[in-house]
Amino acid sequence: MLRNTVEFELNGKVIGFRTGMMALSVAAAECGAKTTQEFFRRLADQDLLACQALFYGAAYQYAQWKGQKVDFNATQVSEWIEDVGEEKAEGLTAKLLESYIPKNSRPPHQAGEIQPSMIGNSPQ
Repeated sequence: MLRNTVEFELNGKVIGFRTGMMALSVAAAECGAKTTQEFFRRLADQDLLACQALFYGAAYQYAQWKGQKVDFNATQVSEWIEDVGEEKAEGLTAKLLESYIPKNSRPPHQAGEIQPSMIGNSPQ
């Protein structure tokens, strides 16, 4: 799992978000999702509570990562997002979620090259 960190200044204070396992755990718990699959399904369905929970989880992980006291709540994080505006919030969402988009970890095989999944499964 890749981690992304996003920071910006809001009213003279640096606000940060960081994605990772902690952020997902906090976000899923915050919106009542029982699995990461359910959480991502709810995000795909544009469930506002899941989206808000993602930001809260990412802010929580950022604070922990920086060794800062978690002195904010989910409502305050929602207000930070409202204060930065819709366009910047959409970019922030894309940046935070890009670490969860599956990537092709291996290049395509060359023609005639034996692929690991073919071993022991040779054609008759």
